[in-house]
Amino acid sequence: MNHTNNSNIFAFFFFLFSFGTWSQQTLNTLASMPQGCVKIQKHVGSTDKVQMLDISIWREKDTVYIDSIRNFQNVEFVNIGGNLKKNEIISELKNLPNLKQLLYWGGNNKVITEDLGGLNNLTHLSIKNGDCSFPRSIEKLKKLKVLNLDGNFFKKIEMDFAGFDSLQYLNLASNVLDSVPSNVQFCKNLKELNLRRNVLENLPAEIGNLENLEVLRMGHNTFQEIPNSYCNLKKLKELHIYGFELTKLPKKIGKLKNLELLDLSRQRLTVLPISFYKLTNLRELNLDGNKVNKIDKRIVKLTKLEVINLNRNDISSLPNEIGELTNLKTLELNYNQLNALPEAFFTLETLRVVSVYGNKFSDEYRSRLTEKWNSY
Repeated sequence: MNHTNNSNIFAFFFFLFSFGTWSQQTLNTLASMPQGCVKIQKHVGSTDKVQMLDISIWREKDTVYIDSIRNFQNVEFVNIGGNLKKNEIISELKNLPNLKQLLYWGGNNKVITEDLGGLNNLTHLSIKNGDCSFPRSIEKLKKLKVLNLDGNFFKKIEMDFAGFDSLQYLNLASNVLDSVPSNVQFCKNLKELNLRRNVLENLPAEIGNLENLEVLRMGHNTFQEIPNSYCNLKKLKELHIYGFELTKLPKKIGKLKNLELLDLSRQRLTVLPISFYKLTNLRELNLDGNKVNKIDKRIVKLTKLEVINLNRNDISSLPNEIGELTNLKTLELNYNQLNALPEAFFTLETLRVVSVYGNKFSDEYRSRLTEKWNSY
């Protein structure tokens, strides 16, 4: 790599690799990787091999040739987070025909330029700008596969999702949304929807029309009821609804036949509907911090369960049938009202972790548990 020295220059960082699916975790990794440096002047040499530009570092005193960005015709990823000239740079990015991924973060822009809508080939867009108005120009980016709007204090998402047939990942977490546009139902290929940490009082029933949805995250909101239509999400594998005061589940939740992970922690549930025991592909169940007092013997039907978290409930006994869950690896029962466990537990060969602090076991029984699983 050649480094050019000049007093009137600005440093762009780049990586020479191709990009795959862009998750939130991937974004964080890219932003923190060791960076090679090429210095951009008015006249730049060969830039054909550069696929990624990190121009996230910016100082007022830097003399910058923003129009040199157009020389990077093969760039696919640009990071402009923390840059004081983000809007000016976006205007120039329209000259990069291969640009597919844009990372925009840092809270110095109250308004994001309408030129964002001119980046027609974007497939991945992440905006974490703090306190700014919602950029309606996103509506023009119909090729998006990933749209990450986590942590922007948006109060409304004023956007028509019709035509976003390629969108697979939509993250609206950590804003101050009290509603979600019902037209999100038009994102027919959406696989993951993240609505956690907002102030949602109601959920649009139309989300139940997202026939390809696999992951739904709705924790830390204020709604009291889940629409029955959500039971139509036949491909759903993960459902995360934790951290508020939900008192009941839809009666037909058992229709979610492909569900593998169900997080209902820190709610106010007292009972589980009968259809719950039809979730035969469930591998992980988290009911931590509820008011459940009984687990039905039908749990034996959930033969794929590997992890059960029943911490901080009001359970005084467990059905003997729970000892027939031969794939069970972890069982957490801390802070309940138990004085014994079903004998079948002691013969489960797969069970590796049993946590039972804060129950009503006798000293002798605690010794037995310690000997078997080191639970105390």
